[in-house]
Amino acid sequence: MTAIYLRKKETTLQRFSKVNLHPADPIEALASLVAKANDLLNRPVIQPQDGAEGRAGLDGKDGRDGVDGKDGKDGERGAVGPKGDPGERGPRGEIGLQGPAGDIGPQGLPGLDGKVGARGIPGVKGEAGPVGPMPKHEIKDTKIRFETPDGWGPWIETQGRQGIGGFNGAAGAAGAAGQSAHQAILDGSSSE
Repeated sequence: MTAIYLRKKETTLQRFSKVNLHPADPIEALASLVAKANDLLNRPVIQPQDGAEGRAGLDGKDGRDGVDGKDGKDGERGAVGPKGDPGERGPRGEIGLQGPAGDIGPQGLPGLDGKVGARGIPGVKGEAGPVGPMPKHEIKDTKIRFETPDGWGPWIETQGRQGIGGFNGAAGAAGAAGQSAHQAILDGSSSE
């Protein structure tokens, strides 16, 4: 960019050097200078442009390993770390001696009912109890009904259906001889 600028500057000086600084007509000389200046200002300025990026260079060889440094001093003791996971369960130990008997604990809750056992032998029949009070009832013709906690119960028919006729019985023994009506009157009079 500097070289372009210098060339442009040299060209401008060369053009101004051709102008007669002591012309016969000063106005004509001034007009010529203005025309030269306008011509220079109206020309496009060349803008600089970046060139294409060059190829990447090869990587250099690795340097030699340095000498190991001396061990530093022991640091201060750090804080206690978090609690680790529980370890695996160890083998079962030997059975120890039996300890003394402990205090009796509180009584536990009642257990569940057991299964129903086998039926026992029937007991001796007891004596008949006294007759209970007669329940309140009503009778209508051949029907009867009893009072219940919810009111009166239904009417119950107590008379059954007529049975089948029985067989003819054997003939009875002959009766004693009867008296006539006249004799019965006489007997009644004599008894008075």
